[in-house]
Amino acid sequence: MKIWDTWYLNHHGEVHAFYMQGLAPHSHRSAREAGGIGHAVSRNLLDWKELPVALLPGEAGSGEDLNIFTGCATEKDGVLYLYYTQRASEDEGRTQRIALATSRDFLHFEKYAGNPVITPDPSFLCTQEAPARYGIVDCRDLVVVQDPQGSGYVGFYASRRPSEEMPEGAVIVAVRSQDLIHWEHIGPVFTTTRHTIIEVPDVFFLEGRWYMTLLVNNDYGSRDLFQEQELVGGTIYAVSDSLLGPYAEEPDNIILASRRYNGITCRSVAWMDRRYVLYVMTERAGGIDSGGPDLGRLSSPKEYRVVDGKLRAVYADLLEEKLGPEQVTPPLLSQRQDGFRVLYETPGRWTLAQGAVTGQVRTCWSRYQLPLEAATFCFQARIRLTWGAAAGLVFCQRDGYSGYGAILDFKWQKLLFCTMPRMETVDCRAVSLTPGQTYHLRVMCYGIHYEVYLDDILLIQCVSYPFQGGSAGLLADRANATFEGISFRSLEVEEAERTD
Repeated sequence: MKIWDTWYLNHHGEVHAFYMQGLAPHSHRSAREAGGIGHAVSRNLLDWKELPVALLPGEAGSGEDLNIFTGCATEKDGVLYLYYTQRASEDEGRTQRIALATSRDFLHFEKYAGNPVITPDPSFLCTQEAPARYGIVDCRDLVVVQDPQGSGYVGFYASRRPSEEMPEGAVIVAVRSQDLIHWEHIGPVFTTTRHTIIEVPDVFFLEGRWYMTLLVNNDYGSRDLFQEQELVGGTIYAVSDSLLGPYAEEPDNIILASRRYNGITCRSVAWMDRRYVLYVMTERAGGIDSGGPDLGRLSSPKEYRVVDGKLRAVYADLLEEKLGPEQVTPPLLSQRQDGFRVLYETPGRWTLAQGAVTGQVRTCWSRYQLPLEAATFCFQARIRLTWGAAAGLVFCQRDGYSGYGAILDFKWQKLLFCTMPRMETVDCRAVSLTPGQTYHLRVMCYGIHYEVYLDDILLIQCVSYPFQGGSAGLLADRANATFEGISFRSLEVEEAERTD
């Protein structure tokens, strides 16, 4: 199976993941199973064991015969409460309702006979009797938080209030319950006039503030949703001093974002005294970069931290157990691969001293290619540019005329993920770079998926197909750049273990 929206529950150190799913190529599973909610467990957030499907769509006429949409999971008195979004073919899925299933063994689920448990409050939200434009009734993506001020629970879901223009109606609504079955509405806690759709909320407390993360994108008629014009979709956050809000966006509030349909549905889980976020690494139809968005696979965990007052997804040390032995040694650093240069490429002036490599080239770019290669890997270095335009890491290089680069562009103040040697941009993020300062650049390759971290903060996550495998190296572009702490280690990447 491929997966989409995913949510989590920590049960005595074992994390349960529930997810929307779809058929992978050559899958022998049924379309009905693909429309249900998948289920997997992990004890380290890295290795997952797939369990039987948790929920299936209902029969025709049941009010939930279409693919099940996003929900959440929580636990009370030894019972797992699994919420999900109902949709029905009778109105082509335009009306959404939030339903409940429960389990005592955390494996077999029974749908609640009184479903749905949450429908929009007609006093301030669009309903089936008074829908939004096109007959839409938004009521989905519930997330539940235990109320720290009492014995009950607070839920948050994506909905819509009456409005002339669609962005004016998008809201996140709060509801309250004592028993996780009967819910009463509190009201909107996040409103907007910029986002046509806000969805997949996640709510948690971290370092003295309440955070709400939200998935937004350009698909539904809004643009300029981010401070960087090139970005078209991603996850942002809003903050509040109170669980019940109101939540407000801050400047520079991006968790994940991309120029294309990459990295969706950030939900987090508290585990081992930290909060980790995982997202879905999307793929492309047909296995080509120009293909349309497709379902994908679960990312590795990132740790949520507040860095300089901003919520960020940062590199998680949990990944260290999946990394192989260090391939970079002092003798290897002197083994420059001269065969990996395109015609007319300038060799540049590269020197090696005390484990650091320095490259200098005045008028063009130059690569320092090394005998480092793995299909999946972690490649990193500390980079200091004394003067010039750019410096970075190159990888998946084959026959001198292919591959990728992760480049710190000091001239344009961007972090680039690009193809080599043409440097066509696959993805990019705006950054603040100062000559003379040292920056830690890290690239994680999961096969067709890539992540780029700057000073441990995840900035780029993307999928690209043309170049896989091949050697790695360093790059200086019209610059004098020094590379220290160069490290290249293979990365163990496994698919979820199946039980059926």
